[in-house]
Amino acid sequence: MPDHGRLATPDPSAHPGEPGDAWAVRTSRGVARGDRDALAAFYSAWFDRCCAAARDATGRDESFCLDVVQDAMVKAASSLRPVRSQAELAAWMQRVVTSCALDRLRAESARARRERSSSPATPLPHDPHELAGRIAWLEVQLAAAAPLDRELLRHRFIAGATLDQAGAAAGISGPAAHGRIRRLIDALRRAGKEHPNDQ
Repeated sequence: MPDHGRLATPDPSAHPGEPGDAWAVRTSRGVARGDRDALAAFYSAWFDRCCAAARDATGRDESFCLDVVQDAMVKAASSLRPVRSQAELAAWMQRVVTSCALDRLRAESARARRERSSSPATPLPHDPHELAGRIAWLEVQLAAAAPLDRELLRHRFIAGATLDQAGAAAGISGPAAHGRIRRLIDALRRAGKEHPNDQ
């Protein structure tokens, strides 16, 4: 993995009326003791920088980087201890993002090896009737999905919107849109494996 995904130094205007180091000390203390407001402030302040660091470090797409950042934020919520400066906090978060990215890359590689060894890729059917049947099955499954999920899929995969854009169009955040889309796709995959004859 390239070693150039460095967390940016926060903009001094990010915490108006409070020096960055003072904010880092106060917020890290709050997160360490389980203060939900402190965790929300930390998440808001560091989410975009961690996304950029994950993207620079791995070169992967938005979905992968959002997973990395979600892992990093969970780690921060459970393991962050009080720091003395913004620079110390940035260094700690850099290590966490890098570690989470490596874990995701290793897990992805292992999963790909298992899938290659367990069964060959299933090609699309050549029979137009079978293909039509699969499409009809998918349409039925999507019709049963929540309207919000269908709207998110339309924005993301038909209109080509980013996750942030798709979420904004549906009135939710980008990470929330990512979570809903991923859960729906996972559910469709499970349904396809459990009921192959329905396709």
